[in-house]
Amino acid sequence: WQRGESISWCWDNGAVCERLDEIGSRIVFSITAHVIAKETSLDSVLDRVRKWTQKGWPRNPVPEAFKPFVPHRSELSVHKDCVLRDSRVEIPLPLRTQVLQLLHAGQPGIVRMKRWPGLDKDVEKTVLSCLPCQENRHNLPRENEHRWPEARTPWSKIHVEFFGKTVPREAIVQTVSTKAAVSVLRTLFATHGIPDYVVNDNSTAFTSAEFAEFMKSNCIQHLNHGTLPSCLERSSRTTSSE
Repeated sequence: WQRGESISWCWDNGAVCERLDEIGSRIVFSITAHVIAKETSLDSVLDRVRKWTQKGWPRNPVPEAFKPFVPHRSELSVHKDCVLRDSRVEIPLPLRTQVLQLLHAGQPGIVRMKRWPGLDKDVEKTVLSCLPCQENRHNLPRENEHRWPEARTPWSKIHVEFFGKTVPREAIVQTVSTKAAVSVLRTLFATHGIPDYVVNDNSTAFTSAEFAEFMKSNCIQHLNHGTLPSCLERSSRTTSSE
């Protein structure tokens, strides 16, 4: 997502995106669930988070190291002794450098299957320190193709994004926030109808509890992905270079 002053949407006409929803027993980026589970048991923070997720969180305030997990307690689960937040695996500290190297080598979306507190900043630092990444940042290879649910009709599935400059079909907003996004979407839905799917990436405006409740209250399936759909990616790149 590009932070900016306007919010844009586009119809999804069969755009190819990717969403991976389970860890299973597969090998992902050369790190197996068994390895992650073993390191999780040795990680004092994640091991405690795993136990709390299974048996219940304490009512008293938790130490500072656990605070990043507190707002997302309802999103945590345990599978094969690994801690998951939604569909992403929480990576123990000793494995994070390896994951960053593998993410960097393959250039997948940030929010694919693995995460930890501060992941976005760590990935950004890795990419910014890599000269080839900077020279080829607009020519990254596309991810493995996997089709999301087909749009039944126009407006059945829409993609939304914040932009910094003028793009087709936009609404100007004063802040990059959930409140602003919801306000714009209410107007769009009142004009065009309520879609079946709304697609965006990991922008905080679209990952808040408020936005999730807005989606739920309108019976909309909310799909997140770290890589922009092609139509928005091209628009973002064009407006950013003007």
